[in-house]
Amino acid sequence: MSLYFYDDQRHKLPHIHAKYQGQDASFSILDGSVLAGEIPVAKARLVQAWIEIHPPARRSHPSGAARP
Repeated sequence: MSLYFYDDQRHKLPHIHAKYQGQDASFSILDGSVLAGEIPVAKARLVQAWIEIHPPARRSHPSGAARP
């Protein structure tokens, strides 16, 4: 699974994208809700857990990539 930030102006909220085995989904950074797309439920829960445990200051990175 990979997480990445991409501002495509399609979603008007801060969000991240997740890819898993050819599937893509966008998640709100604010509450973890799925904005678009679909990935397996277990993987979506991992993304939502990542959002929950990482404070906002750690979510942004100058390179645009998710920080470990």
